Amino acid sequence: SSPATRAPSAGRLRLAVTAGCAALVLAQLVGLMAWSWHVLDRASLSWDYAIYYQPWWLIAHGQLLPRNTFQGGYAFWRNDGEFSVYLLAPLYWVFPNHQLGYLWLQDIAIALSGMTCLAIVCDAVPWRLEDDPLRRAAAAAARVLVALFVVANPWVYWTASFDIHMEVFGTCLALLALRAALRQRRSAVVWALLAALCGAAAAVFVAGVGAAAAVVLCWRRRGLIRPAGGWRDWRHLERPALVRSAWPLAISVGGAVWLVLLGALHATQGSPTGYGYLVGPGAPAHPSVVVLLAGLVDHAATAARVIAGHRWNLWANTAPVGLVGLASPVGLFVGGPTLLANNLLKSPSFSYPSFQNFVVYCSTAVGSASVVAALWRRRRLAPFGAALAALMVASSVGWFVAWFGTTGQEWIHLSPGSAAVVKAVAHAAAPADEVVASQGFVGVLAGRQQVYAFSGPVVVPVRSRTVWFVLSLTQGIQVATQNETLQAIDTVASLPGVQALEVDDNGIWVYRWHPPAGTRSVALGEPGSPYPIWMSPGPQARAVTTGPPASWHVVSNGQTGYLFVGDYFQLAPGRYIATVRLRSIIPVTAEAWNDNTNVVIGGRVRASRRPVVVSFPFSVRAPKGQLPGGLAGSGIFRDQPIPPQRLATVELRVWLPAGARATAWWASVAPAR
Repeated sequence: SSPATRAPSAGRLRLAVTAGCAALVLAQLVGLMAWSWHVLDRASLSWDYAIYYQPWWLIAHGQLLPRNTFQGGYAFWRNDGEFSVYLLAPLYWVFPNHQLGYLWLQDIAIALSGMTCLAIVCDAVPWRLEDDPLRRAAAAAARVLVALFVVANPWVYWTASFDIHMEVFGTCLALLALRAALRQRRSAVVWALLAALCGAAAAVFVAGVGAAAAVVLCWRRRGLIRPAGGWRDWRHLERPALVRSAWPLAISVGGAVWLVLLGALHATQGSPTGYGYLVGPGAPAHPSVVVLLAGLVDHAATAARVIAGHRWNLWANTAPVGLVGLASPVGLFVGGPTLLANNLLKSPSFSYPSFQNFVVYCSTAVGSASVVAALWRRRRLAPFGAALAALMVASSVGWFVAWFGTTGQEWIHLSPGSAAVVKAVAHAAAPADEVVASQGFVGVLAGRQQVYAFSGPVVVPVRSRTVWFVLSLTQGIQVATQNETLQAIDTVASLPGVQALEVDDNGIWVYRWHPPAGTRSVALGEPGSPYPIWMSPGPQARAVTTGPPASWHVVSNGQTGYLFVGDYFQLAPGRYIATVRLRSIIPVTAEAWNDNTNVVIGGRVRASRRPVVVSFPFSVRAPKGQLPGGLAGSGIFRDQPIPPQRLATVELRVWLPAGARATAWWASVAPAR
């Protein structure tokens, strides 16, 4: 065919490929928004959502210096310097369903990040109609690859499922700044400033964006990323190149200075702790960036061993987006620092695939697509580029198939019935009321000034005329042990004048309380508190909850069986003393069971006809199958999840022979001295 015939055909193909990739990202946005509706419908919004929704709600209602009641009551801006919540606050009034609207804003940021990645690759790998077929194939491959990396990465959906985080908004704005900088637009400074307002993590993104843009603008002849307009060939560092790279370097320096300033203002209280081994004994919880860098140099070998310990998470975070993109300027400078920081922590809490590595996914996707295009455009390396692209596609699809289906079981832990109870409380509680809720669904109840998460033993200040307690043992992703939650429920049930609205309905306990005058606080789940036996009657017993709460107990029906069961204590390996207060007209047997192995590990003491307190020792060994460092997934599609605690589940029981009339009030477990 003639050139005149080929040009329109090539133009239609270019339009079809680019439009198809953009449509794929937009389809992902629709899917993410539908998924967010499902997450909210199942009330699966936890502590992380609450710490951002509460200030968003307060600022939108005129409280410009909100305090974070979830992390000690300090001013929210000190959490991580995340001033972007102020910019998002006016959008609160745009959405009729405010909680869903907040999730949708994050979904839009995710989709806009994907579109920006596609735009950067389109600029970097131009598709000119006069190009030869090899160059056009390279351009098409780059566009398809980056769209695939963005849409088929299962960790993107995990990011959207894990509540709200400013790192997502910071990534989006940083990518916009990167594209503007590569196109030598002044708007890059504006986007960089907005990104820096998303917090300390985003300040690292900004510093990387400036460095990446400076390298690309200087590397004019053989760069892996080139602007659509092309540039002059040069063999030596020219003055114009230095000038062009100066202002991106200024952006990089600005991001670093902002990060140091946030640390000096103690505005990084929400940043991860755990870098102390790089600093030495007596290190503060949040050492400065300069001190950390110096410690990294001094303890390079130790840091290398820690990073090597996260090798499976390093693989899991980069393999779905091509891996080799880390060798490109964008992947190295934009995603590399975050990847390094997350893997310098000994705990896998931040190296684990999720929101904290979202910037890595986007920057590495851009870099990988650009590397493939750079190889494919050269005739001698084109076969290698095509093979690398095929390998990346297989890897991306493999990760998607292996992990996408686990998103629901990983993040949705409330039944429809329990979610309905939580949402009913959210509608019934007035904005001025105080709410204390289990951390697994506290985000649904966060639209008020006084809201607290129960994640374990805590002293909750009482500052409202009405206090709601919404607690659960198993519904939602819970941090508190079942025993701590049951102790908290017992404390709440014993409060003077408390009203029980839902008692274990769909696994949710709801109480409403008007505290007496002078009440300043309530201690929940105190360590060592006696376990309330009335909550765990056995099959041959019933709970008696009349009279003063301190006298509530379980009483047997005279048949053979257990008086009480289900009083779970999560215990570390060691020696303990179990104590039970009970009474029986004939001898009964108290036992301690290891529920991990389903064997008796201690006990067999007998009670008398009058109420007595009986005690017996037992030992706990490390449970099998719960060793740190385990892997999840199969084959090469694996990661290293946050390891479970090395705790055994111990249950106290009282066995009744036929004809026994027994009563039990409380039980406790304490370390043996």
